[in-house]
Amino acid sequence: MADGKSAKREVWKEAGGPFRIVFDAAPTPTLVVDADVAILALNRAAEVLFGARPEAILGLRGGEALACIHHFESPLGCGHANACRDCVVRDSVDQAMSGAGVNRQLTRMELKKGSEVLNLHMRVTAAPFEVDGSKVVLLALEDVSDLIQLEALLPICAWCKKVRTGEKYWEAVDQFISRKLSVDFSHSICEQCLEKHFPDVEKP
Repeated sequence: MADGKSAKREVWKEAGGPFRIVFDAAPTPTLVVDADVAILALNRAAEVLFGARPEAILGLRGGEALACIHHFESPLGCGHANACRDCVVRDSVDQAMSGAGVNRQLTRMELKKGSEVLNLHMRVTAAPFEVDGSKVVLLALEDVSDLIQLEALLPICAWCKKVRTGEKYWEAVDQFISRKLSVDFSHSICEQCLEKHFPDVEKP
């Protein structure tokens, strides 16, 4: 006979209907976890993050599934190393379990990929809800590594505001951000620049 955790995993594995469609359509990697951060369900975006099919992920704790470097530090795995006491993911799940949701809390994760350690910056969101009378947590992990890199100190010209991206190469800041984050810019003009450069234009 399956234990309660296994039974809940099966419920989510077989779940269909509108909820499952929306869950899978969400662009942010999203999990349903229990109080020990064991994964009961994951959406398609989370499959990409973990690089594995759900069958290989379900039942694992978050640090085990992601290959967090700290889960290797204790024979008991995820949640038992000294560093786990400061884990934002676990703390967010604990807060959600107590009824207080967490919204986009920033954390840095060190994940083991082969012989290398990959550093990711994540925004963690956790919200509690109930399924079959049991409290679980909806856990979203938003990778913001590119944004964090952009927030770091960049060599930028004090006059023309171009960003230095090479030894002798300068790039307009909007082009730099567009290239790094694949976003498009729309251009307007602020009130101060309008007054400075177009003094004869009637103000709105």
